[in-house]
Amino acid sequence: MSEQNQPAEKVRAPGMLLAIYGGLSILLGLAGIVISIIGMPLQQQLLESFAESGQELPPALAPLLNSGLLGAAGAIGIVLDIAKTALSGYVLWGGLQMMKRRNHGACMGAAIVAMLPCTGAGCCCVLGLPIGIWAIMVLNRADVRSSFGLSNSN
Repeated sequence: MSEQNQPAEKVRAPGMLLAIYGGLSILLGLAGIVISIIGMPLQQQLLESFAESGQELPPALAPLLNSGLLGAAGAIGIVLDIAKTALSGYVLWGGLQMMKRRNHGACMGAAIVAMLPCTGAGCCCVLGLPIGIWAIMVLNRADVRSSFGLSNSN
């Protein structure tokens, strides 16, 4: 059997891409959390600067700033960014497990999560779809399944 046909070699590239995708998504999620946290005090400063200068708020911003909806949206954004970052951590871990040929079910789950548009902040979800599909295709191969210690009938 050649090196290219061995299960360890088959899972290496998609597992590595899952891990890289998960790691990049974590970084983007953390950046989103920081931006949301910084944005809340900036909103308060904007309100104060308008009040101090005696200027009226722009008509489009006045209802949002005065109602506190932007603050609520910021808090919700932080919670969603934390959830996306946690899912991205799962994708990273699943990719590492795939390269080690451990936890077949968790690897499948990580590949599925990578395909969801809610992971991978911004346009990175476009990358998660092909990576996840490739990982699932490789993980479903009979020789790869048996290298994880699973029988072909599972």
